[in-house]
Amino acid sequence: MVVCLFRGKRRKVWVARWREEVILADGSAGRVMRSLVLGPVSEIGGRREARRLLDAHLNPINQRQYRPEATMLFSKFVTECFEPGVLPTLKFATRGDLFALLRKHLILQFSGHRLCDISRVEVQQYLLNKLKQGFAWETTNHLRHLLSKVMGTAVNWEYPPEQPCAWCKDARKDIETPPQISLG
Repeated sequence: MVVCLFRGKRRKVWVARWREEVILADGSAGRVMRSLVLGPVSEIGGRREARRLLDAHLNPINQRQYRPEATMLFSKFVTECFEPGVLPTLKFATRGDLFALLRKHLILQFSGHRLCDISRVEVQQYLLNKLKQGFAWETTNHLRHLLSKVMGTAVNWEYPPEQPCAWCKDARKDIETPPQISLG
């Protein structure tokens, strides 16, 4: 791997650039240019120390412990893979409900995200925000199951490396409920 390490001209920082292998949206392998600011020149002793910081960052890639990331966007996967490949296998009524949930909620929230960038924390926050907006817990549960099905399909088809919805809790338990008042 060819790595370029240099000092920035405007901002006095150490910058590293390298090419990294990725899986493109069509499934083929490609390379993209990556860049990382290691830190200010005043805090990093010199080129040798900057190189050590960079080596620590690139060690998983150089040790082949790294798997190329998929660059496919969530919205593209849903429209080109999930809707034509998975939705037709479901019952008619279920298909219509899931299609509506996908279009009204999930694609609006995650459309610009790459599949590999959607995290468990982000999914959990999304579900909690839906509850705070006044959505019923059944609706948020349906959203969680649907997102889990979409992401599980993507993992099975080897787009992202892991399933971000796997450990998301039922969002009802995380929202404070008002105390019940007994009238009698």
